[in-house]
Amino acid sequence: MIITNKFAWGHFQKTGGTTIGRLFENLFKENIVYADSEFKHEKHDTFKVKSEKGVIVPDIRILNIRRLPEWVVSFLWFSERCTNIEYKKDNYYKGTILDREFGKAQDKIISRNIDEYLKSYFDKPITDFIRMEYLNEDFISVFGKYINILDDQKRKIKNAFYGQGHYNKFEKYFNEKEIKQMYIDCPFWAKIEKQVYGNLLYT
Repeated sequence: MIITNKFAWGHFQKTGGTTIGRLFENLFKENIVYADSEFKHEKHDTFKVKSEKGVIVPDIRILNIRRLPEWVVSFLWFSERCTNIEYKKDNYYKGTILDREFGKAQDKIISRNIDEYLKSYFDKPITDFIRMEYLNEDFISVFGKYINILDDQKRKIKNAFYGQGHYNKFEKYFNEKEIKQMYIDCPFWAKIEKQVYGNLLYT
């Protein structure tokens, strides 16, 4: 999480958060009043958890989001790479996904409810969203409401790399029928995605 005097940005997993964190560290460090290390799992704390830890969290809250099928594929590959859960399409099942608790390889494997995971960041309304697929542009338009972004900084943001890899080729892993069912299985995510993007894929 990154907190300034004006807003709090929550690091929702697998939505380009590492890039956001590095951009702030490199370009806007003077605006930061609180930031988690990118190497600590606490960076994924929800706004509520941070508040319970005694951190002052502003009411203006910003969260990254991405298309649900992209997120699922990205999370499945991340789990194999970082938590030693072998990539299997079936690790996603009816709105749940296999994970290791706290992201530590030595911890037990759990079945995480995707909707509940996203919903945990919504103890209060989210003010703005940053779409991973448009991360560079949304960074400028969203954070630019609250901090001054100079032209040179805008150029650096537009050239920033964030890894989507093969994750955005979700059609390789799930067919149209499966994707439609995925949205049915995750109604809260579907509601937020439609609110942010204006539509859902294949609907």
